[in-house]
Amino acid sequence: MRPYVLEIQNCENIFFEDLTVLESPFHTFNFSGVERLVVRGITLRNDPKSPNTDGLHLFACKYVRVSEVDFDTCDDCILTGGGTTDVVVTNSRFKTPWGLFWPIDGKRITISNCVVTCQMLVKDIRKGEDITLSNIVANGPGKLFSTYQGEIKNLTLNNIQASDWSQGG
Repeated sequence: MRPYVLEIQNCENIFFEDLTVLESPFHTFNFSGVERLVVRGITLRNDPKSPNTDGLHLFACKYVRVSEVDFDTCDDCILTGGGTTDVVVTNSRFKTPWGLFWPIDGKRITISNCVVTCQMLVKDIRKGEDITLSNIVANGPGKLFSTYQGEIKNLTLNNIQASDWSQGG
């Protein structure tokens, strides 16, 4: 059993700002059933050899704004599940050997104005709708996106500057 650094469930109007976390033992931030969540100015530095040290998990969340975060994880940076909707991630930096974004189930998600080092921008799509990635500077050996027996509707990639990528997806 490894703990989350922070887990918040079934709340409204959460403002989470200006925090640095080092060496998370597991999925770092887990929000479930949260409506109107702001995450800003968070720095995360996890051991590059520590498994499952994801950055931000959003399950059944609505109206999420993430900005000015700097995540260095050993697993996925952002995961959406449980019908998470209306998420905006902007002006941030992400570094991981895996995926920037893992849509297990999400709708109306925008990631923009970010610098990314990863293996996949959008990883193992299971279910997603109206997902936009724009103004992204990315490097890393891998794919821009991949699916995992899933379906995505209305995926938009706009102004992606990618280097050292072997496949489109």
